[in-house]
Amino acid sequence: MNGYSFTLEGWTDGSGEQVWVGASKVARELRWAQLKTVIGDGPAAGPDAAATAAFVDRATEMMRQGRIERGAALPGDHPALSSDPAARILAQWKAKTAGQEVPAEALPVPELKPEPVAAWTDKRRRPYGALATDAIPGEIKKARRQIATWQGEMEAAQSNARTWDGLATGAVTGHRVRDLHQLAAKVEAARPHIEAEVAARHDRVAADTAADAARKMLREANRLKGLGWLELRREGTSRKAEEKKAAVSAEAIHAYVEQASKAMSRGAEAARAAEEASGLPWAEGEQKRLREEWPQLLAEAQRGDQGEGQARRDAELARVEDLARRIAGAETRVDRLAQEAELRRTMPADQAKAEGRARRDAARSKPPTARRRKAAPRPPGEQPAHLRRQPPAAGGPGRTR
Repeated sequence: MNGYSFTLEGWTDGSGEQVWVGASKVARELRWAQLKTVIGDGPAAGPDAAATAAFVDRATEMMRQGRIERGAALPGDHPALSSDPAARILAQWKAKTAGQEVPAEALPVPELKPEPVAAWTDKRRRPYGALATDAIPGEIKKARRQIATWQGEMEAAQSNARTWDGLATGAVTGHRVRDLHQLAAKVEAARPHIEAEVAARHDRVAADTAADAARKMLREANRLKGLGWLELRREGTSRKAEEKKAAVSAEAIHAYVEQASKAMSRGAEAARAAEEASGLPWAEGEQKRLREEWPQLLAEAQRGDQGEGQARRDAELARVEDLARRIAGAETRVDRLAQEAELRRTMPADQAKAEGRARRDAARSKPPTARRRKAAPRPPGEQPAHLRRQPPAAGGPGRTR
């Protein structure tokens, strides 16, 4: 036999395989050539108990020193192993020689002593120790009602956050875009009246232009008909022709002025109809602005709605987080109040009575926390002497009564 290996029951690696250590690698004194004389080839003659115990003690000490030198973990640190490795190895060796399996010895289980009840003044372990026993159920109900209220508010805030999220992402149309489309719809309703107003304005402008031309012609005819026959001949006209031209021009002026007046009346009526149809004081101007600036106006309205949606959504989400923190704190308060009630129910009767008396004494000796109300100022006649002032004299400050 060239060598052998040691192992300890319960000594396994990370994969669960049994760990075997070569004896010659642990210490030179554990070579088979030296141990053969002690162990022998087999257990036929039966082991010597004293020699085997001495050998096991020496082998265990050598293995321990070898593991210390190599930095290996001691199998005795395993919680399931015995605190006496030499006795355990000897028992295992004896069992193996007899063809039996001996389980590892269990460590002695320490006796658990009940933890003493904390004092009612211990704020860390009993934060509600100073609270009266009869007041604990009421505090629990109050905290649960507050939790229900906060949960309802949190659900409403979550719903509002989802609504504003739709506006922030553009999935929902905001009031700015709606107002812009409503304005376009109002202008479209007044479009026929606006067109009639524009046509009446053009007619009035044309009539005014024609009237100006007729006035110019009338002035020229009046100038020429006042000339002599020689000048008229030189101008290629006659007095009768100029008189006729003046008469025609005067009639045309009156006709064009009447046309302009009628066109102005039609324009005014069309403007009033456009205002009634659209509800806008100047529907034509709004139509022109929407026609020229519609892409920019629509983009600005969308940006405004999305910005408002993001701000409102962030505010609602922040409120949800705040309410969640409040609910968690209230639930913790309910749990601690319930623990305090259970502790008082299960504690010894003498201690419960003593705590009750101590709480009552502390409540009676506690000074009032209400602040004293500041006294109101005295009436003017009751002011201190150094604050009183004499009324002024009848004749002025220079005279006395």
